[in-house]
Amino acid sequence: MLDEYAVHISQMHPLGLAKLRHFEYACLSAGFLLESLVFCALYTLVWETPFFTFDR
Repeated sequence: MLDEYAVHISQMHPLGLAKLRHFEYACLSAGFLLESLVFCALYTLVWETPFFTFDR
């Protein structure tokens, strides 16, 4: 999913990764396919020095 944003995992804040994993687990537990377009619609990538994170 980070490929959609062209960001490497080492550039992500741990809380941003937690949001990404939460979305993945929610999709899997509900039986939905993991859709990057849905994630991109719900979250935006923001720069919070010195890491990237996701915000609503």
